[in-house]
Amino acid sequence: MRFIRNIVTIAAIVISLGAQAEGAKSTALVTDDAKGGDSKAKRVYFVANTNATSSLLGTAVVMLNDGKKFDGAFGLTMEDGKGVVGAVKEKTLAPFLDPKNEKSSITGVIVTDAQYEIVKNNLDVWCAKEKFGDDASRTSINFIVEVLAALKLKQPYLSGLRSANPTQFYGDVPAMNRKKIVAE
Repeated sequence: MRFIRNIVTIAAIVISLGAQAEGAKSTALVTDDAKGGDSKAKRVYFVANTNATSSLLGTAVVMLNDGKKFDGAFGLTMEDGKGVVGAVKEKTLAPFLDPKNEKSSITGVIVTDAQYEIVKNNLDVWCAKEKFGDDASRTSINFIVEVLAALKLKQPYLSGLRSANPTQFYGDVPAMNRKKIVAE
């Protein structure tokens, strides 16, 4: 029995590595409200990247695009080997949005104008904060939970016993909402 379990584990690792070699995992979701809603151009992106020195820290960011341009971002990034949370500049995100970056997971969510405004207001409030009361990883999780609730999307599991890994949490958004995946 242990032998079969080991074979299955090895097969899963090989499949995972093969998928990573193809480039960034990119997923498109549509919120229930946006299925025939008023704006398919506006999107909220969840970007996760573990391309850091520590496997526990990386980039976990929510980014807005109004259909024409970058419109702000908030989340966890790495600076000098430490996780820093706050507003994120577009040029900081550029390497993680590269489709050839196999360590990235990019989930674009098509939203309505009303949903976009709610998320934009949340983003503006969080970007204006100077103190968060929690560590960087917990703060980024708190923010994404608010965004997921505003978009009526399911959130990955959160344990009350330990903090979630932000890059894994952000990367799990498409799996939790797989019924909403659309072809692009």
